[in-house]
Amino acid sequence: MARTENLSGLCVLLTREPKDNQELAKRIRSLGGAVVESPLIQIVQRPGELLRQIGRGRALIEAEIGRWFEQFTGLVVTSANALDSLRDVFERFPGLAALLPCFVVGARSAKEAQKLGLRVIHPPEVKTAHHLAVYLSEQRDIGPTSGMRFQEAPRRLLWLRGSLADLSFKHYLEETGFVVEDVVCYDTVAIELSRLAWDEVRAGRGVVVFYSPSAVSAFLGSPVVQEHPLQGELDVIAIGPTTAKALSDAGVSGVFMALEPRLEGVIDTLLKVHEKTYQRRDSSESTR
Repeated sequence: MARTENLSGLCVLLTREPKDNQELAKRIRSLGGAVVESPLIQIVQRPGELLRQIGRGRALIEAEIGRWFEQFTGLVVTSANALDSLRDVFERFPGLAALLPCFVVGARSAKEAQKLGLRVIHPPEVKTAHHLAVYLSEQRDIGPTSGMRFQEAPRRLLWLRGSLADLSFKHYLEETGFVVEDVVCYDTVAIELSRLAWDEVRAGRGVVVFYSPSAVSAFLGSPVVQEHPLQGELDVIAIGPTTAKALSDAGVSGVFMALEPRLEGVIDTLLKVHEKTYQRRDSSESTR
């Protein structure tokens, strides 16, 4: 049992931006593990894009923006990265935050949306964008007031997304009777994996942590990974089922999954990886 209480000897490659890894990296090191960082994607915001979409190139007053928001029955956020576009709008027009219910995926999105003053709806069963689409399709009462029913006119949603978001989310909702207007608020730019980081994590007992399908794609497209592909001696952790599916589709097997990027969830999964490593070693020694 004591083996699962530390990460001694484990080298963890974190693929998010270092500013997002601080608490996790500190905890890994406190448990005896080593941390290597090499971000695989960069989020590049499109400042003012939402206001440009609303105004179609002309300046607007708050009343006009309010009327534009009121045409929708709900706001949808499938990534916390999209919330910066709302922050830009609400700083100029603070009264708009309470106009619509905001449906989100993930605890981080819920927390950041609440900070903006939005009326957040974060169903516990919703872990992915597809889960949210199914949840929304099953709701009969959504809108600015709880008494609004949508039986004849189609329900309209405003989806704030990134440039690489999976459009099957929108298509599913449209097939179930929604009208979805999507606004691209940020770009996801792939970054090549660092050769130094890849050499370091491959040198010992290593584990790679992936946070998104975009990160998986950037990883597999990196020259150093194509030269030295992911092999069985390295373990892999996927944050969320969508990331796990991306790894599976790419032929990566034996993936461990943490449902959310919360600190304790990732640490718990790393401890499971560490225990598995000892079990493999004990099995190998017993067969000699």
